[in-house]
Amino acid sequence: MSLFDRVVFMGNSITRHPPKEEIGWSGNWGMAASAADKDYVHTLMRQIKKVHAGASFLVTNDFGFEQQYWDFDLAKMDEIRDFQAALIILCIGDNVLENLVESNHFGHYYQNLLDYLNPEGQSRMVCASCFWPKQKTDQLMREAAAAKGCTFVEIGSLVQDENNMALGLFWHKGVAGHPSDQGMAGIAGLIWAKLA
Repeated sequence: MSLFDRVVFMGNSITRHPPKEEIGWSGNWGMAASAADKDYVHTLMRQIKKVHAGASFLVTNDFGFEQQYWDFDLAKMDEIRDFQAALIILCIGDNVLENLVESNHFGHYYQNLLDYLNPEGQSRMVCASCFWPKQKTDQLMREAAAAKGCTFVEIGSLVQDENNMALGLFWHKGVAGHPSDQGMAGIAGLIWAKLA
């Protein structure tokens, strides 16, 4: 099976967020991108299709893992396991509370997640750091990824350039803090550089 035959994108609102009128978000794609084809997922899909036209994709969220990883039923993610992906791209961590990662053993549960998504070790896994850098969370994800032989991609440097966020484009500060089209392209570029 080619690396790009079957690809899973799993993440938080940066990967996909359904419409939420009360915060001024009407899209159903990576939050703050101006259109679906501008988010990092669809940008990577285009790159993948150029080298493997027959690629199939599954885009899913983390089902609340970030908010309650210490008491989370991983069976909620069976759709991902059943997809039997050749490549799993995992972009989570931003909604994890940094002050609780040690006491709640986030690294342990993150590694359990990697094991669950790839039980037979046949999928290549690419794990991204937080977009909004979190020193402890990022380090625990980095260590877990290394322990499981996953590729780790640092994307947090993108926030050093405010143009990589959608500041001023949305009235809701939470939405506006998400990656702009430029930021989404930056995320896609950093991930693609590890795959190409």
